[in-house]
Amino acid sequence: MILSHTFAMIIGQSMMVIGLGVLLNPDVYQKVVEEFRKSEGLRYFGGWLGVVLGVTFISVHNIWGWHWSVIITVMGWIWFIEGVYFTLFPKLAKQFLEAYQLGDPACRIVGAFSLGLGSALTFLGYMY
Repeated sequence: MILSHTFAMIIGQSMMVIGLGVLLNPDVYQKVVEEFRKSEGLRYFGGWLGVVLGVTFISVHNIWGWHWSVIITVMGWIWFIEGVYFTLFPKLAKQFLEAYQLGDPACRIVGAFSLGLGSALTFLGYMY
């Protein structure tokens, strides 16, 4: 469980900072997404990073059950699957990103979700 708490604190605090950044600067976040959409190199790097993060979390924290720590396992699998998708199917990933438009309301939803989940993980990491 100590590993679950450590990962929850790391992921939670990171998500809180990212969520606040998106909420406070939605125009900057929209530009970042646009650059990611345009750049094959950034998409490949994002895919590679997703695979590495996903494999790392899956390898050391593949815990399933009715407990809050399963959130960390699920996030590892999501990162891995997303990374594989962006790395092995770059053309499909580009088409998906081109169809996905991120306006101001969507930015606020993403930011709020990230801040909320990050806060919950941070709380669980420190308190339980």
